[in-house]
Amino acid sequence: MCEMCAYIGRERSAAPILLAQGKRMEGLWSGFCTGIGVQDADGTLRMHKTLGYSRFWEEQFSTASLPGTVGVFHSRTGYPGMSGDRRYAHPFLSADGSAMVAAQGFLGIFSDESSRALFRIGNRLLELGVCFSSADSSVKERFQLLKDGTRVHMTNIFGEYAAYLLKLCKDPFEAVRRTGNDIREEACSFFLFREFPGHVYAINMNQRLCARFHADGLSISTCALAFGAEHGNLMEIPPNTVADFTADSIRMERLSPQISPYSEIPANLRGAVLEWLAGVQDGTLAEIMDNVLKLRYPADTLRHVPTHEIFEQLYFDGVIQLMTREQPGITGRECSLRTSFRLNRQDC
Repeated sequence: MCEMCAYIGRERSAAPILLAQGKRMEGLWSGFCTGIGVQDADGTLRMHKTLGYSRFWEEQFSTASLPGTVGVFHSRTGYPGMSGDRRYAHPFLSADGSAMVAAQGFLGIFSDESSRALFRIGNRLLELGVCFSSADSSVKERFQLLKDGTRVHMTNIFGEYAAYLLKLCKDPFEAVRRTGNDIREEACSFFLFREFPGHVYAINMNQRLCARFHADGLSISTCALAFGAEHGNLMEIPPNTVADFTADSIRMERLSPQISPYSEIPANLRGAVLEWLAGVQDGTLAEIMDNVLKLRYPADTLRHVPTHEIFEQLYFDGVIQLMTREQPGITGRECSLRTSFRLNRQDC
C-alpha cells in the first residue's frame, strides 16, 4: 500500500504544501519511494521522483523547480525483490505528456480479472505505439507481462489507458470512470490531465480518502495525519466513487453499480486493535491489517478503510504514540522510512 495526497490551490504553490503534508504521514504504509507531480498554469505536467523517503527527494530536487498550484504527492511501500529503480515510483506521466496518475496500484481481490484486463489493454496500447516508461524485460515478478516480453507497472498502464480514453471521449470524468471499471484496482488513484488544469480526478474503490477545504483551495489525502492540526471537519470520499476535485467544488458519483466493495466495520474493532497492541512492543498499519482486520472480514471482502480510520482515532485521541525510523533501502544509497506505534504508557 501507499500514502498519497493532492492539493488544488488558487495562488499558493502546490509542491511545498504537498511535501509538508506527505512528511506527516510517510512511513505509515510507505516511505520506500517518493514522488511529487504538479500542473503549471498552462496545464503542463511535471514531476520528480526518487528512491527513498522525502529526505532523499529533498537532497536531489527543489520544490521551486515544480511550479504550479495543483499537484500530487506519493510515497509507496516496497516489497521483497523490488528493483532499485526510481521508474517504479509514482506518479507516472503518460508518454505524450497529457496525463499523470498516482495510485495505490494494488489489485487485491480483483487480481484475476484485472490481470487479464491489464494484459489485453497493455498490448492494445503497445499496438498503438505507446512506450511505457516502466517497461523492463529483466523484472521477474509483480508487473504485468506484455506480449513484447517486457513487464510494465500496473499504474503505468492505468495512466496510459486514461490518456487514450480521454482522446476518445473528450470527457475526463468519464475517462477516469471507465479506466477504473475496465481495470479494477483495490484502493484509489489520482489523475491530472494537461487539457483540464485546475482539476484532480480520483477513483476511490476502497481506501481512506478525505478532503478539506481551506482559504486557498482544497487538500485531499489517504490519511488525516497529512492535515496536521487542521484534521477536523473532513469530507469523506466514500468507496466505489469517482470524483472531480477543484479548489471550490467536489463532484462525486458512483464508480460502478456492479460493485459493493465496502463492508460494515465489525463491532468493537477499536477494542480488538487495542488488545492486539497491548500484546506487542509496537505495531504498524500493515500488521493491524494482517493480525486484526483480516480475522474479522471474509477473505474476498475489501477492508482497507477501517484500518486507517481506527488508527487515526487512536492517534488523535492520544491513545497511541508514533515511532518513525529509517531502514536500509534497496541499493544502499538511500533509506526507506518505517512508522510504528505503541500504546501510551497509561493505556498499557
